[in-house]
Amino acid sequence: LSRALCAPPAASGGGGGGEPPPQTPPSAAHTLSSVSDLWSRGLCDREMNVLRQIELSATLLVVPLDVAGFLEGSKGAYVAVSRLMYERQWTALQLLVSEDCLSAMQEAMYEYRSQDVTLRAPADGSFEDSVKVHTAVLHRIVF
Repeated sequence: LSRALCAPPAASGGGGGGEPPPQTPPSAAHTLSSVSDLWSRGLCDREMNVLRQIELSATLLVVPLDVAGFLEGSKGAYVAVSRLMYERQWTALQLLVSEDCLSAMQEAMYEYRSQDVTLRAPADGSFEDSVKVHTAVLHRIVF
């Protein structure tokens, strides 16, 4: 899977009605029914063109991935990576994101600085309380 800026508050229950949504065990690939369920639950990016949707659906049929768990984890990772970016901890970020991503982050922070915009994580440790990721969707699986 490609590294992404994202990761984890506790998993939400999902579809209503009191029962948790069905989960595909990480050791098993999805079925047509479970892939359809992922789309209907909004866990896959519905904004993609139809060819990308077909590609993602076909990939899910052969890749054992707990999509809901992965996306929930990605929410927390986004917060953690954002904090490291605001603190300009580039060495720590090298372990978490791709070179292209790291370069884009450094460029963005340089651009903010050149425009006299200062972005900092709060010193009191409230960063995680101030940044909330409400939605994460699967867009692509890269091997």
